[in-house]
Amino acid sequence: MPKDTPLLRPRRLAQPSTSDAPVLNVAIYPYLPRPQQFEDAITAAWQSVRPQGPAINFVDYDCYTCDPPITLDVFTFDTIFINHFVQAGYLLPVDGQLSSDFFDFAVGAVTVGGQPVAYPQLGCLSSLVVRRGDTPLLLAEGSDGVYDVLGPAADPTVPQPPPGSGLLIDYTGRTTDACEYAQAVQQHTGVYDTAFVPPPSLDQPSIDALLNYTKAAGRAQAGFHDSGSQRQQWFTGGLGRAMAGVTESLSTFPVDQIGNYTVRPKPLAVAAGRGQNGYFVDGVGVSPRSTDLDAAQAMAQVMTSQQVLAQGCVARSSNENPQYLIPARQSTLGYLGTTDRLYNDINQIVSGGPRHAFTVDVTVRDWIAAQAVAIRDQLLQNDVEANDTIHVNDLPIHPALASLPANLARKR
Repeated sequence: MPKDTPLLRPRRLAQPSTSDAPVLNVAIYPYLPRPQQFEDAITAAWQSVRPQGPAINFVDYDCYTCDPPITLDVFTFDTIFINHFVQAGYLLPVDGQLSSDFFDFAVGAVTVGGQPVAYPQLGCLSSLVVRRGDTPLLLAEGSDGVYDVLGPAADPTVPQPPPGSGLLIDYTGRTTDACEYAQAVQQHTGVYDTAFVPPPSLDQPSIDALLNYTKAAGRAQAGFHDSGSQRQQWFTGGLGRAMAGVTESLSTFPVDQIGNYTVRPKPLAVAAGRGQNGYFVDGVGVSPRSTDLDAAQAMAQVMTSQQVLAQGCVARSSNENPQYLIPARQSTLGYLGTTDRLYNDINQIVSGGPRHAFTVDVTVRDWIAAQAVAIRDQLLQNDVEANDTIHVNDLPIHPALASLPANLARKR
């Protein structure tokens, strides 16, 4: 875990803004490998463009846990919730059009009814991390094609894979599993141009497509509760042939080994499916209830600027990797691709091929509450306990106070 990630500290709350001491209460996306790096980049950029203030007060907010509180001025959120947030009145529409520098899928993620209602900041792609030169895995089509290359788990009753064989994957997070299932449905049906509308019952072909990964990993590995970085340690120690996660998972790999790995999109339907790469997008929203809308809108623009995205993603020294987050700006990802080999791989994936943003209709919270556990249980075959709350010393803590790159999960 990155040493600058605060694991146990008081939860940061909103502060009142007064005429004598104006404050903007701002929340970044909490599930970043190095959140402090992003906050530092935002602070430096804000001081440059608004030296007169107001001052920034960073607040811990997790969109997966609750809707944005009234005390927030600017907040970052997963746009799976964007239709719900618009309906509930949490987002001030953007004044004008977004820059053409933003990727098309990122603009689509923050646009509702033809109107941009937030600023795109980061993208995220379900991925497979593989060793460079593993051509069969890099070229495999569909989840069935990946399974044909990996084969069944050597021993599905133990979590540790053998050297150079098998898959490491975490299927214990209900929201993560539900969203992956929804993307599998989209890849299976080929319907991408609207927000995902959850069907009343689970789509079995989509579940079966994802079960290819459970079979390749084994139930014990897929349901392994990784409280630290065990999966990553196994993989970088030579165990397993592939590891499922997101691109930012690679940020915590050993620096002296990072050149041994690359990444590819994780197919979520079988090869016969008409698959596009579906991207999660983190949007920066401005609350219409902010007492300083001018400053709040300026802050949202700063948080999604080229400067902040670049400084928030790069390696700060030779002793660490870049964050391997996907900036929503084409220019920033292109720049990062010139500075780092793996970022160039990521740029080639994002810039090429059909793609779309993954969002959900206004029923998103009800859908997760109603179906997410059932989806997770089917992927784990009903024998793994829930893993939706982070615990330290047997006490639950707010998810914003912990980073989960080792568990290869953006959301629980």
